[in-house]
Amino acid sequence: MSKVQFKLLDLFFFSFIGALLECLNLWAFSQFSGMYYVSFAVVLGLIAMVRWDWAGVVVTLITGAASVVFDIATGESVGIEWILANTIGYLPLLLNVFWFKGMKRKPGGKDYGYILGYVLTGFLVTEIGRSLCYIGSSTSIQSVLLQCVAYDLINFAIGLVVFIIACKQKKLVYDMNTYLVEQHTGNEESRARSERDDYISLEQMAEKDEISDIALLDGGVPTPEDLEKLNEVKKRMEGKSSKYDEEKKALSQLEESRKTKKKNSEGDSK
Repeated sequence: MSKVQFKLLDLFFFSFIGALLECLNLWAFSQFSGMYYVSFAVVLGLIAMVRWDWAGVVVTLITGAASVVFDIATGESVGIEWILANTIGYLPLLLNVFWFKGMKRKPGGKDYGYILGYVLTGFLVTEIGRSLCYIGSSTSIQSVLLQCVAYDLINFAIGLVVFIIACKQKKLVYDMNTYLVEQHTGNEESRARSERDDYISLEQMAEKDEISDIALLDGGVPTPEDLEKLNEVKKRMEGKSSKYDEEKKALSQLEESRKTKKKNSEGDSK
C-alpha cells in the first residue's frame, strides 16, 4: 500500500466514523430537543489534522455535510445559511495548522497546556467561520456567534475530554508521516533493541576457543590468562603476532637449544 492510499484510507475511516456519529446524535437528540445536539465534527477534525496536517480538515467537512444530508433526508427545513455553516463554515479550522509550525511539534501525551490551546482555538475559529455564513441574513452575526458559542460550550468540553483520551491511545493522535518513517527505518528504541540483538547473536556465534566481552564481564574482573587469550584472539584476527606469541616462541627456541646442547654433551661424554 502506498502512502497516498494509506492516507486516503485513514481519512475515509475518520470521515465515516464522524458522519455516522453525527447522524446518530442528530436522530437521538431530535427525540428530546431539536435545538441542540452533540457534535464530534471539530474534535475528529483536530485529531485528523495532527495525523495529516491540513488534509485532516476533510474529516470535519464531511462530518458537517452529513448533518445537512440527514436534515434534508428527514424532511427538516434547512436554509442556505445552515448548509454553508455546516460545510464551508468549518474551513477556518485550517488556521490550527499554525500550531504545528510555531511549536515545531504536535499536541499529544500529557502536554495538557498545548492540548487545551489547540482544542480551544479550533472551536473558536470554527464558531467564527460558521457565524460568518449568516452575513446578509435577518439575524445579526453577533447574535449568531453568541448563540453558537453558548450551544457549543458542552461540545468543547466533550471534545477536550475526547482529545485527551485519544492522546493516551498509542499512535492515534500522532503524525502519520513520522509514523511511516519509523515503520520503515525504526525509531530509537527499536534500533537500540536491534543492535543489542545483533550483538548477542554475534557473541553466540563466537568460537569456543575465543573469549567474548560478555563472557569476561559476566564473571567479574578478567584474569591475566583471560586477557592473554583475548589478546591472542585479537592479534590472530588482525593477522599479527602478540607479545605472548613472541614470548612463547622465544621460550620454545630456548628449550629447543637446551635439548640440543644436552644431546651434544651426552655424545661427547660417550
